[in-house]
Amino acid sequence: MNNIIDKLNNLDHINLSLCMQCISCTNGCPFVHIMEHPPHQIIRFLQLGFMDKALSSNTPWICVGCNTCSYNCPMAIDISLIFDVIKEHVIKNKLPIPEPSIFEFHKQVLNSIKKYGRVHKLEVMFNFKLKSKDLFSDITIGLKMFLKKKLHLRPPNFDSIKQLKEIFESIKYEK
Repeated sequence: MNNIIDKLNNLDHINLSLCMQCISCTNGCPFVHIMEHPPHQIIRFLQLGFMDKALSSNTPWICVGCNTCSYNCPMAIDISLIFDVIKEHVIKNKLPIPEPSIFEFHKQVLNSIKKYGRVHKLEVMFNFKLKSKDLFSDITIGLKMFLKKKLHLRPPNFDSIKQLKEIFESIKYEK
């Protein structure tokens, strides 16, 4: 578990010992109300070596990466990058993912980008709803989006799909 601390310490803008628990990150977070632990508490878990609490929290998975926490941090700690490292560690080590539906949605988005070069929102939504076995809970929202031309039947055009597929192959991305 300490390898996550080593990885964090080797990144720019990450020095966990600089965090003074001022809670500026938490105060700026627009999603803190649905997080299991506020961002500053995840940093504290890492500082104190409570890796299991940091890795099992839903907080990094709820985070949308808006970087408000990092911008608010007076010590310029890149908190959203810390959350990315935590998620990467959980996935690579096949640990339980606290928010599997969020992870599944991200996979569907990446699959769409790999396939079309851009996000085909209708297909992403359909595949996600199919995987989650929850086809109709958001149907009214989907219909509104379709009627406002936010969802298209055909995927978007992308001229450089070959280069994009090479990028996905170079990082060994699998569905």
